[in-house]
Amino acid sequence: MRVLLEAILVIAGIFVVAVVALRVRKLHRDEVRYHARVEAMRAGTSSRSLTANPGIRVLGPHDAPSVPLDPSRPRLDANRHYVFSENSAPDFDYESPPDLRHDSSWALERSLRGGRLAPGTVKTIGGAVGLLVVLLILGALLQHSSPSIKRPPQVVVHQHPVIHPATWPATIQPVTPTQGGYALVRSTYTISLSAVRGTSWVVISRTSDKVIYFQGSLARGKSTSLAVTGGTTVELDSPKSVDVSISRHPVVFPTLLTSPLVLVFTTPTK
Repeated sequence: MRVLLEAILVIAGIFVVAVVALRVRKLHRDEVRYHARVEAMRAGTSSRSLTANPGIRVLGPHDAPSVPLDPSRPRLDANRHYVFSENSAPDFDYESPPDLRHDSSWALERSLRGGRLAPGTVKTIGGAVGLLVVLLILGALLQHSSPSIKRPPQVVVHQHPVIHPATWPATIQPVTPTQGGYALVRSTYTISLSAVRGTSWVVISRTSDKVIYFQGSLARGKSTSLAVTGGTTVELDSPKSVDVSISRHPVVFPTLLTSPLVLVFTTPTK
């Protein structure tokens, strides 16, 4: 719909410009023809053709001149009074019609007006300008009423700092040398037990609710691994027979070994 209205406005503008151009051309042509007709009438009155006088005869080279005749003189009536003057106009003098007569005021106004347009041309141009203003107003209203292009909202991406997991130490040391409490650097880890020096009873449970992950006898030369998350408690019946590691890092037992030995592993809170 918007494209159709724009096309109509363009066609209307072209039509208005064409009408104004044709009107100005016609008025200029009419004015030129009027002045040409006036000049032709003035030239015709100044160069009137003279009729041949029958009393004049053109002689050839072999013609003998004739005796001049006594021209007839007009007879005057003795009972009438005649007045002769040099200012009296001849009978054949041409008088221009009143509509073509101009005085000095007309010539002065004509010279001051110069190239001013005719009244019809001014009215035509004024109407065309008014129509163009109306078309411009309609185009502005159309542009204002048309739905604007909605741009998609900009998505702002906030880059959170990358938190690298803490590095495991070479060995897992107890918090207190004489007690089996350990603070781990990660929440998720793998706990491994290996009975390298003998058989031992092993219990692996969750510290928070005592849920048992593993319970049984670990024979010599056997091992077990378990991936867990959160705090874990390990009970060893024979701690001297078993080695414990967290994510392949050996756990150092406390200096005071008891039977059973309880190892409590805590993880960092979020």
